[in-house]
Amino acid sequence: MTGFLLDTEGFPARWNCGSAWSQEPWLGWTHIVADIATATAYVAIPILLLIALRRARHLPAPRLLVLFAIFILACGSVHLIEAIIFWHPIYRLSAVVKVVTAVSSCLTAITLAYYLPHLLLFRSPEELQQEVDRQTLRLEEVKERLSMALAAGSMGAWEWNLDTGEVRLDATEAALVGMTGRPGVEEGETIVQITDFYKLVDEHDRDELQRVLKLTIEYGATYDHVFRITTPDGERKWIAGRGRLVQEPGRHRRLVGVNYDVTVQKLIEQDLAKARLEAEAASNAKSQFLANTSHEIRTPLTAILGCAESLVREAPDASTSATASLIHRQGQLLLHLLNDVLDLSKIEAGRLTVRKQGVCDVITLAEDIRSLMQPLALAKGLAFSLDLQDPLPRHLQTDPARVRQIVSNLVSNAIKFTKEGSVQFSVSSETTDGQREMLFCVEDTGIGIADDEQDAVFDAFHQAHEGTLPGAASHSVNSGAGLGLAIASRLASLLGGRLTLESEVGKGSTFCLHLPYIEPPMQRLRNMADRRAKQSGVAVKIERKGAILVAEDTASIQFLLRKILTPHATRIDFVDDGKSALQQLSAAHEAGDPYDVLLLDMNMPVMSGYEAAQRLRAAGEDIPIIALTASAMLGDRERCLEAGCNAYIPKPIDWNLLETEVQAALVRSSA
Repeated sequence: MTGFLLDTEGFPARWNCGSAWSQEPWLGWTHIVADIATATAYVAIPILLLIALRRARHLPAPRLLVLFAIFILACGSVHLIEAIIFWHPIYRLSAVVKVVTAVSSCLTAITLAYYLPHLLLFRSPEELQQEVDRQTLRLEEVKERLSMALAAGSMGAWEWNLDTGEVRLDATEAALVGMTGRPGVEEGETIVQITDFYKLVDEHDRDELQRVLKLTIEYGATYDHVFRITTPDGERKWIAGRGRLVQEPGRHRRLVGVNYDVTVQKLIEQDLAKARLEAEAASNAKSQFLANTSHEIRTPLTAILGCAESLVREAPDASTSATASLIHRQGQLLLHLLNDVLDLSKIEAGRLTVRKQGVCDVITLAEDIRSLMQPLALAKGLAFSLDLQDPLPRHLQTDPARVRQIVSNLVSNAIKFTKEGSVQFSVSSETTDGQREMLFCVEDTGIGIADDEQDAVFDAFHQAHEGTLPGAASHSVNSGAGLGLAIASRLASLLGGRLTLESEVGKGSTFCLHLPYIEPPMQRLRNMADRRAKQSGVAVKIERKGAILVAEDTASIQFLLRKILTPHATRIDFVDDGKSALQQLSAAHEAGDPYDVLLLDMNMPVMSGYEAAQRLRAAGEDIPIIALTASAMLGDRERCLEAGCNAYIPKPIDWNLLETEVQAALVRSSA
């Protein structure tokens, strides 16, 4: 192929084409010199373009420049061949080179047409310089505004050169930390060593600060830290610092950021923390006071209620029975008031727990409340009705004890404030906006509540007044302390529900407890059925007798317990403290006549019931232990059971509950 392109046969040299070339040789040499000079320039231009592209890769339209270089090189080749043809007529090669030149010319033209709109956007050097000047001025303005913002926020800027260890501080930062050093390039700038800065940092914060900075340097994590310093003048400050790592080609690695004084904020936080601790201490003191007060009140109240119930059972005549019943009812009111105060205290302290995962048998609860409240309504001459509206789910996942407490309070209030007419208790289910709810509503024909008092009835210690009725005297008709509805409302919130009220003065009121319907899991239903089956086998009717030991240090409670337990005992012995109880149990074992049940007061001198129960269980003693305690605060029941007791009975003692637990203990002991 090469031989073909270089074959000159049939083509004369240009010097031999016509006589004019020999007559005027200067003309031929002019062509030759001009073509060689042009070819030399055309070769130099693409070489220079390629060198430029290699060293300055940011040049615009590099493909256009490459095509242009090829085009120029092809043109140079054409001129070089034109000079050679004067001696060697290589027209075939000349034709090929001209074709290449034509193709590269066309491609260059097309590419230039594509890039032309972009190239026209390029600005002149004068315009570029003007833009640089404008941007420089803008950056200066931004820098000035930033400096003003930093100064307004008392923020000092710094820049730490990680390679040299030098830290540049602006004027605000230098004043903030109180450091001096050699002046920097910027006005007011100070240059110090990082080691000198570390000397200002509190020794308790220095290691942590260095650790955080190391994470930023090694992993690029954002720097955000608070530490303490002591300035050279001895002033102690809290400093908050924020910054980031900056890495740029050809420059030192740097940390840049700002520091600002947060001393006032930290002092406020410390004061708040101190106030919180004081508030918690006050709350704990209040809880302890309530626990002590509860214990001191429940102990004599236990004797009063127990003796009153004993008189009711054994009264020789109707007058004595009526008097004893009055004492018992008023004692129960006092007990309810005490329980309300304790519940409110627990709620306010955030310590009242609800068993939202429990299972409430809706039908059973409604029937129980009717059986409890209907006699009270009938005694006042009121009609009482229960309305279970179909379709009604039988079970609801919630805390059944708290639901019972809320509904009982609503029904009790309705009976209390209704002089004539009726009280209706209804249970229903409805769906609103896709959310199914259970409604426990109590409707009465009582005195009603004025509009301006309806919001206040849910406040603690608020009582309705008969003065809300037209022409009535303004005196309280509520024999309670005004805590019931406040507690009921807060319990409803804890259960995820709410209490609502509709009322009209002189016509009556309707209170409704709304609870979200949650279907309980099947396993919980089975567990509830199992508990009922077990409880049905432990009843007061199972009359067993056994030897009972009672550890109780209060004489009046001993008197009451003797009256309650005598029908259940073959013998009853009393001791005054836990240590004596352990000795009595040991002596009975040695004599071959052990006790069957131990009733243990948990708060006694010498040795508490808790310690006595723990020692018995540690020694392997399995005698049934029934805890008697005037403590009724949160966690008291769990504490008794953890100590080793089998049952827990709070004071004042429920006569029937105690008999039930004693019979259960006797059954367990005989088994």
